[in-house]
Amino acid sequence: MSDRKKIAVFSTGYAAIILSQFICGLRKGFAQYRVEIHLFLGFPAYSDTPEYAKGELNIFNLPDLHDYDGAVLFANTIDQPGVAAGLVKRCVEAGIPVVSNGKVLEDAYNIISDNKSGMYEMMEHLIDEHSVQKVCILSGTRDNYDALARRDAVIEIMEKRGYPVSEEDIFYSDWSSIKAENYVVDLIRKNRLPDAIICANDDLAITACIALSDHGLKVPEDIIVTGFDHIPESETFYPSIATIDQQFEEHGEYAAKMLYDLCRGGHSDNMIKLPCRFVKGESCCGSSMDEHTVVLRRNFCTDSYVTHNRDSKISIYTLMLERAILASDSYPEMKDTLNDILKKDRSVVGETFHFFLDPKPFLNESDDKKDLFVTGYNKALDVVFSINNGVVSEAKSFETAKLVPSSCDDENHMYVFSPIHDDEYSTGYLVFCDSFDPVRMRIIRSCQERIDVAFEKFIQNIRLKYLNKRVIELSHVDPLTHVKNRIAYEGKAEDVIDRIKNDPSYRFAVAMFDVNNLKVINDDLGHEAGDEYLYNSSRVICNIFKHSPVYRIGGDEFVAILEDVDFNNREELMREFASELEHIRVTEQSPMRRVSIAGGMAVFDPVRHTDYDDVCREADADMYENKKRIKAKYNPGKIR
Repeated sequence: MSDRKKIAVFSTGYAAIILSQFICGLRKGFAQYRVEIHLFLGFPAYSDTPEYAKGELNIFNLPDLHDYDGAVLFANTIDQPGVAAGLVKRCVEAGIPVVSNGKVLEDAYNIISDNKSGMYEMMEHLIDEHSVQKVCILSGTRDNYDALARRDAVIEIMEKRGYPVSEEDIFYSDWSSIKAENYVVDLIRKNRLPDAIICANDDLAITACIALSDHGLKVPEDIIVTGFDHIPESETFYPSIATIDQQFEEHGEYAAKMLYDLCRGGHSDNMIKLPCRFVKGESCCGSSMDEHTVVLRRNFCTDSYVTHNRDSKISIYTLMLERAILASDSYPEMKDTLNDILKKDRSVVGETFHFFLDPKPFLNESDDKKDLFVTGYNKALDVVFSINNGVVSEAKSFETAKLVPSSCDDENHMYVFSPIHDDEYSTGYLVFCDSFDPVRMRIIRSCQERIDVAFEKFIQNIRLKYLNKRVIELSHVDPLTHVKNRIAYEGKAEDVIDRIKNDPSYRFAVAMFDVNNLKVINDDLGHEAGDEYLYNSSRVICNIFKHSPVYRIGGDEFVAILEDVDFNNREELMREFASELEHIRVTEQSPMRRVSIAGGMAVFDPVRHTDYDDVCREADADMYENKKRIKAKYNPGKIR
């Protein structure tokens, strides 16, 4: 039995840089052990609809945690109410230890940053070295643990130093750069700029600097701006951002070692607080241009071209996938097309990659979604494409409980699971392997986003085609008798005419019917009774000529075009028709059920008939001869 540990990691993907730092540390911490990591990664944004966010977070429901030895929550990024706590509860129920990084959760082993000490160090520097007395806090969300800890630390030290912060000095951006920019512009317009804008992360700080620059203000000469996280862009941006480094790589290493010990029956404190480090920057101290900064910016300029080309390649590749999906007319065609593309070019997705789909949403032509999955995934999914270490699988379906096909080597691997969905409804998932950094995050997000959008449109197209088909079908159906109408008949007649011209072996017969006594029924019993009489007449015709299309071409006139089975049995069917009418005449008492119908038939003969109309005229003449015989025999002037 293998002693390899299997660890589940849960995170959202919008803090790509700090997550990649944490994952790097986690893999370093596990490197000396036999560990397989499964990262379940969704991308729910604060601006998303609740339905879309639910579809993203459904990837967390994919694994059965009873199959794992432990779990890690990168809880800094999981702000959705109840989600992180729900994951911890599932871990407890599965009997496995769980480590939460960035947020204190009951029943978890928690690792958090010492936000307070880092903020204290930075704020004391701003007050003592730069005489900051008035600040505005550009925060994240109202319920994010880190954002609130940073906010509270700023308020606490400012008040201790005699510079209170009011509620109007705090703005919650929901981590949105647009909201952050609008807030800074509003401060400028209202002439409310403070000595410093204290931002909850570096992205918000960079946004603030750009907004200030756009309005002619210089950082730090006119106003100081600070961030948090110490992402690479905070050093290459000009001015470089004064920030706090949470040292997430160290967090990841610590989490790995803690969890591995717990998996082996060890013990740990429930709360570990790791230090942060204040990093001075040009956004508070002015231009430094030290050798380190010069090298970073030089490398950034060089890398920007490479990054542009790489991003263009990713964009072109994912656009190709999107177009392939939208150009497909059916689900099987779409799967085959995607499989062909991924076989030919794996430069973006890699040599181990899996693409699984639930066929239900794509084969469901109606808008009825009751059988689609909102929580979890279907037990078996179709394999769109699967490659393991360069070997393409020909499997058509995959058991979802296995999550990912087994690797044949003995290396430690990390698999990244990303959801595909139509709002809250699951449509499948993607699996990437091993390489995980901000570039890989962009690939994962780009693939997932493009495919999601394309599938949504594809599903809409399927349903539109279905609706159009139904509209056409309804336009070809007689609303009273529910048989096909004259429009449908004319279309069928054109098809028959084409076959006569193009297929010398084609044979068919035309059966004409005329309902007797309809005027008498209408006059004596009313039009509702007449409608019922017509409907019952159509049922008699349809029940005899089961394999032929029946058309109502006039008020009381019907026609059937006999092909294949009914053509071969045409004489027998006409006898059955006459016998059924005689049975009805003898046994039925209700005037509306006691139907009388004249019928005649003509068989196409390429020698005698010059065209389709000749056949119809012959069938019509035969029907009228039958009508004369019926009138002569049964006196149709009375209702029978």
